[in-house]
Amino acid sequence: MDPVVAASFAVLLLVVGATTTFWWRVAHRVGGIGLSALAFGSGLVAAGLAAGHLVGVAVTELRRIPRQYDFRVYALVLLGVVLAALGTRLTVTAIGVARGEYASWRNGVRAAVALLMVTLPLAPLDGFAVGLSFFAFIGLASLLAVSRRVGQAKNENVSGAG
Repeated sequence: MDPVVAASFAVLLLVVGATTTFWWRVAHRVGGIGLSALAFGSGLVAAGLAAGHLVGVAVTELRRIPRQYDFRVYALVLLGVVLAALGTRLTVTAIGVARGEYASWRNGVRAAVALLMVTLPLAPLDGFAVGLSFFAFIGLASLLAVSRRVGQAKNENVSGAG
């Protein structure tokens, strides 16, 4: 089996395991918001694919003779770093959303929208971006689906603070 395919399956299994564990914990916590597990998993997939992209760029460029560093290589590395950061942010904010934190919900929506803004224009050029756009949309849709519940938790915290 091709090492890239094997690594992709390993990352996919880790993401599924982590998302399932996260969902299990959220579902059994009083007041947890289970749909945040979809945002959690979407962020993990995006970060994992971005990490794979960075490894692929590094391996390809290190094998190239003569080695050259130009704007194309810089753009590919920058794209991977941005996608990894946004995926990680979506994953981390999903944990706060599960606790009903409004600020985390707002930051998660921003991360998902930014992920879509980066990947959608690339979709006609590369199938990789189509997959990332799909997962960003799943993350955004799940966060929007729990917005009312997170807003209620925000209002309960504000009214109970006095």
